[in-house]
Amino acid sequence: MKLKCLCFIFLFFPSYAWATPINVATGGTASQSSTLSLWGPAGPENVIDGNTDGNWSYSDDNTLNHTYFEFGAWWEVDLGGIYEVHNIIVWNRVNYCCNDRLNNFHVSLFDENRTEVFRIDYNEILEPVLNFGFDVNEAGRYVRVQMNDSDFLHLAEVQVFSPVPVPEPTSLLLLLSGLGGLVALSRRSVWVA
Repeated sequence: MKLKCLCFIFLFFPSYAWATPINVATGGTASQSSTLSLWGPAGPENVIDGNTDGNWSYSDDNTLNHTYFEFGAWWEVDLGGIYEVHNIIVWNRVNYCCNDRLNNFHVSLFDENRTEVFRIDYNEILEPVLNFGFDVNEAGRYVRVQMNDSDFLHLAEVQVFSPVPVPEPTSLLLLLSGLGGLVALSRRSVWVA
């Protein structure tokens, strides 16, 4: 009886869905132009681990990446599919020795064919910044952060926000019906055993 009442509520719920922006980069696959791991792990996967702390750690728990000193050093994430990207936030390293290195770079969004659909250059030399936020509003699959000159590239985190639709009430009703069926099936299997 409770299930019927619950379904009744969802049937009369408004028939529109909301979109909640989530960081889709954490589910992606990261790569970079080179890896300088002289002082601890510095791989590209560190930039999509969900940790925005920009302090470099000289131990195995480091969560930043680090490339060699090179021209056009880059870091990239493959989101695994096309997403409507609303904004990108690039989190900088904050240690006093090196937080000013991220000052002449660009952020690009590419589609599945590697055609650049968005690019923004940041080349102002200001006080070191904790993070940089960019409004994108384009669909794409690959996000790249690349230096425009010769330097190391180290990032704390790159977040790529995309709206993910919430299921419509009819979808929720079907989901609840399916879950109800699974509960009944699991009870039956327990009774048989």
